[in-house]
Amino acid sequence: MGTVAAVMFAADRRLCSRLGELGAVSRETARPVEARGGMETRRLQNLQSRGVIHRVGADRYYLDEAAWASLRKFRQVAAFIALDLAIIGVFLVWLFSK
Repeated sequence: MGTVAAVMFAADRRLCSRLGELGAVSRETARPVEARGGMETRRLQNLQSRGVIHRVGADRYYLDEAAWASLRKFRQVAAFIALDLAIIGVFLVWLFSK
């Protein structure tokens, strides 16, 4: 599951980076973005549903930088919590196996 998540998050970063590099950060500066492959197409849809990327018209998009920063922060906290739980689990197994 970790590898799949890493591939998904990499696709998210590529999409958001491209929009940021194009300066597409508002309705007025929205630009076309090409999703490269099925994974990026699905991730583009997911980021739209999360309010990170917004569609303007038929084929133009822009990045909500605040929403993207918030999503990245959420993912960092979730990863930290998962790591903490794994460490606690290993410790408990070690403790009760004595």
